[in-house]
Amino acid sequence: HLRGHAVSGYDRTPSVLTKQLESIGISIRYTADASNLGDTDLFVYTVAIPATQPEYVEAQRRGIPVISRADYLGYIMSGYTNRIGVSGMHGKSTTTAMLEQIFRVGEMNPTVSCGAPMKDVGGRCDRIGGEDFFIFEACEYMDSFLDSYPTDVVVLNIEPDHLDYFRDIYHIEDSFARFLDRAGTNGTAFLNLGDANVMRAAQKFDGRVVTFGVECADADYSAEDIIMEHGRPTFTITHHGDPMCRVAMHVPGAHTICAALAAAAVAWEHGISADSIVTALSEFDGAARRMDCRGK
Repeated sequence: HLRGHAVSGYDRTPSVLTKQLESIGISIRYTADASNLGDTDLFVYTVAIPATQPEYVEAQRRGIPVISRADYLGYIMSGYTNRIGVSGMHGKSTTTAMLEQIFRVGEMNPTVSCGAPMKDVGGRCDRIGGEDFFIFEACEYMDSFLDSYPTDVVVLNIEPDHLDYFRDIYHIEDSFARFLDRAGTNGTAFLNLGDANVMRAAQKFDGRVVTFGVECADADYSAEDIIMEHGRPTFTITHHGDPMCRVAMHVPGAHTICAALAAAAVAWEHGISADSIVTALSEFDGAARRMDCRGK
């Protein structure tokens, strides 16, 4: 839309996100109908829709090029220098949102695609920035992340999930191994050393490996001296055993430590200062629908 194309779309119900799109001139319809296509040149869909969705059926009937959201995202990101894909069964949205905040505070002007609304950019799922950094949430469901072109891959964790598609844990590990291979020999993998499934999936990766782990002295980046105060963690990030910075998180939950550590490792490897990392993480207010305060 920002590049001058006419963009419209369909969703089942109005939401904050659809209203944001409408506010900048993108037409959203809330009734699925073949007539919505008009003079469409390209039809982009999510794999979550059924094959009987009226607009999807009509696009195929008319011979309009049909492309999945994952393929289209891969096409868009191909024009960016550094493409950082955040993967894992849990924590992807939070880590992606943390990276957005750290890279923005570090004046890297990132372009970001997140799977959840990011609170620090007004509840948007995206941030349109420069063309040096494209940070994206890499979804494993239906192997969608295999349509992306990362230069850096973050793997937070691997465990059984989406078993309506994956056969078992070995199928899942194989998919993550293939995703890592997308980065190629010149790429970098940021791996959770404390997750045996992650390390097993990465055994044949030929690129550069950077490890992180919570209270994991053997990792390149570790979280040490952890203190929990009212559910909020404070911890020291070490790099090769040396203290790098101390972080006091604003959001609650011990699980946020791993996400913050992964984000900090990526940021440091791309030249962002410890001061920027500390500032961004201490101000991070979370991604929407995760640990939201609903009342007292």
